[in-house]
Amino acid sequence: MNTAAIWHDLDYAPVSTDEALWLELCQKYAPASDRERTVLDVGAGTGRISIPLAHAGFRVTGIDVDGELLIELARRAMRERTQGGVGVIRADAREWRVRTVFDLIVVPMNTIQMLGPGEQRARFLGHAHAMLATGGKLIVSIMDEDSTDLYDGETDPDAVGEPDRVKVDGVYYESYPIAVRKHPDRFELVRERVTCRSLDGDADSAQLHAVTLWRVSPIRLLRETAETGFRLLESRKAGATDEHAGSLIFAFARRGDPC
Repeated sequence: MNTAAIWHDLDYAPVSTDEALWLELCQKYAPASDRERTVLDVGAGTGRISIPLAHAGFRVTGIDVDGELLIELARRAMRERTQGGVGVIRADAREWRVRTVFDLIVVPMNTIQMLGPGEQRARFLGHAHAMLATGGKLIVSIMDEDSTDLYDGETDPDAVGEPDRVKVDGVYYESYPIAVRKHPDRFELVRERVTCRSLDGDADSAQLHAVTLWRVSPIRLLRETAETGFRLLESRKAGATDEHAGSLIFAFARRGDPC
């Protein structure tokens, strides 16, 4: 496993409370057909959502800007011999657009908030609208701000808890939450990434890693999707964990498409 995939899994794999919900929604909104059902997973990473969907029989295409994560996703899909299969594409979802259409486009892990402020999200939503098959659905998650605890610079283990940790090829990789900072237009999520050969010894390396989530309220998301030709079908809530905020998941259809 490459280093980028190790860190990605440490930061995101513990978020397991929503996997069953994503699968449930995809099963609910996939077309009732004997043909292969297709899903575009935006921000697929190492396959936290792609792999379960492929095991359920969906033909999944995972798109991500990080090629190393996609290498790991392809490796896992091959190793697990998923029923539906997984293809990968390295591209920026705000720019990528093809003539291929999908039955479902899913945007989990609040990825839509990583695409930038409103204009950049609108560009992605326009592409998504064009790449949905007739009757296709768009399913998007955003951070549930009401379940988000703010803190800054916490280094006391009693305050932040145990790090996410894994040992690979004799090296310990540890990821500590350091801060969740709220700004008028965005959240900044900061973690410290540490590697060491021994848990009792000094760190071999330590660096901060920050992720920016541009703030999107449910009302704003509904307005932006309506402006790009979508209508809301339903919204669901994925609960928070001790380490991660909850999320709000919205399912949309294109206006004028059959339900």
